[in-house]
Amino acid sequence: MMKFDDLKTIHRDNRENFKEDFSTRIHRSLSWIKRAEMETEDSDASFIFLWIAFNAAYTSERSSEEGIFDKSLMTSYFQKLVKHGKKEIHELITNGHREVIIQILENEYIISPFWNNQKGEDFWKYIRTKEKRDVENLMDYEDCIGQILTILFKRFYVLRNQVMHGGATWNSSVNRKQVDDCNSIMKVLVPLFTEIMLNNPDDEWGALPFPVQKDV
Repeated sequence: MMKFDDLKTIHRDNRENFKEDFSTRIHRSLSWIKRAEMETEDSDASFIFLWIAFNAAYTSERSSEEGIFDKSLMTSYFQKLVKHGKKEIHELITNGHREVIIQILENEYIISPFWNNQKGEDFWKYIRTKEKRDVENLMDYEDCIGQILTILFKRFYVLRNQVMHGGATWNSSVNRKQVDDCNSIMKVLVPLFTEIMLNNPDDEWGALPFPVQKDV
């Protein structure tokens, strides 16, 4: 897995050939990856910075108009990543990270229906069992990696909401496991996503929601 320095070298050596929006997108994402790498002892901070890096990589203008989570845009982003790097993503997830991913899927505190319990306890337990079983069944199939990413990032998004909307205490001893587990997977996935983008700059990665404003 590449770290910031390796990814930045690729960006620096090739940015003259990149479209401006793409180069800016990568530059922004890498800046937050660099910041996350500084947080070796703080999983909360690392997770936040990695989520910003992920946002910088995939968000486009249509996803930011209302400031809401656009599941279709994220799915489209995953499809592009899988098109160019499904083997690399699959190998990363299955080699050494399978157990942590299953633990994430078993954790009820990052399942949206657990908190939005209008359908009762049986429903969120059903979702937990079904998605865990689905991922376990799909894990050995390279062509199914996009489905795994979609399920996994649904859990990350619940944790993101807890942290960013003040629903969690910094460095709390309570519910520490989901922060540590999710952060450990984000630390390997987000740099890989950026690497895949750097290797495929001519795909359509979307328009920037907040383009650089240059002084006239």
